[in-house]
Amino acid sequence: DNCSGSVEVMDGTVFAQKLLSAISRTGQIFGKAHVIDVLVGNPTEKVTKFGHDHLSVYGIGTELDEAGWHSVFRQLASRGMVRIDLEGHNGISLDPRCRSVLRGEEVFLFRKDRLAKKTTRKRRKKKEMGLDAMQASLFERLRQHRLELSRQLEVPPYTIFHDSTLVEMSQLKPQTLSQMAMISGVGQKKLEKWGQGFLDIITA
Repeated sequence: DNCSGSVEVMDGTVFAQKLLSAISRTGQIFGKAHVIDVLVGNPTEKVTKFGHDHLSVYGIGTELDEAGWHSVFRQLASRGMVRIDLEGHNGISLDPRCRSVLRGEEVFLFRKDRLAKKTTRKRRKKKEMGLDAMQASLFERLRQHRLELSRQLEVPPYTIFHDSTLVEMSQLKPQTLSQMAMISGVGQKKLEKWGQGFLDIITA
């Protein structure tokens, strides 16, 4: 039964243009969380400190929640339109391949299946998370690795990665640390500490 895995594709060109513009206007040095704060109009200390609440792109992305914009980010990254600086502070920059979308010369097809899942994912059992058998098996291996880490470090498992982050890892199966960095809940410090261990399990 493939119904649960069906994907609705829509014209997401405007979403892509807004996100790419926000990356550009903020200087192509900030991480995805900050860019999303600017898009949704979240007046964080960092946003106001850099004067980004006065940019023309501030608050233009309220039609999507943060999870939706994270999804746009991942899909842009998977198509090579944005790059992440792992050597620095996970700053997001534009790749020349995004120009045709910015100019409206190319349509950005957006997978809507990533939008709604985030809102209820934390309340779902794993069989209701949209995981097929192979993804569920990978999810369990990732959870076991997280449990072993948490016991070694004597910290709660969720402080390493939330279940929702492991679900995304299982679904998207990142093949590089750069791809893993685009997953919600994977910040620079966690990526440096634990990213390779989880990546080894995914790519095994």
